[in-house]
Amino acid sequence: MVKFLLENGADPNKKDHDKCVPLVEAAKNGNYEIAELLVDKGANINYYVPNKKTALNMAFWQKNKEIARMFVNRGADVNLAISNGETPLMTAIARKYFDIAEEMIKKGANLEAKDKDGDNALAFCTINNDEEGLTFLIKHGANVNA
Repeated sequence: MVKFLLENGADPNKKDHDKCVPLVEAAKNGNYEIAELLVDKGANINYYVPNKKTALNMAFWQKNKEIARMFVNRGADVNLAISNGETPLMTAIARKYFDIAEEMIKKGANLEAKDKDGDNALAFCTINNDEEGLTFLIKHGANVNA
């Protein structure tokens, strides 16, 4: 149905009453095929649903790892923070998606970015006793004094 609509001129960035777009919904629902089709048809991969999430953050939080990977590989802004200042790197680390986090670092993800509380990914891992996340971040150059 989505493919048919897009092929017949439907806007891949059409917002619903909550200002959500189809790409964020596809990420939320784990529909890789639809997410990829929407990106192919011009969906804004970096659209931010006000006071909610980007498609990339939504994919991470809904544990849709392969959709998140596709978004990163297709040009999602790896430093685009949501309203609380959380970056995609912080979310990837929280989900233990270190392979995608590494891809994001290679694409310029800021290891020192801070959320609205002033915490960076390293601080978040420290607060949550996440030794694996700490090790990963330090290995990839996070400043332990930041």
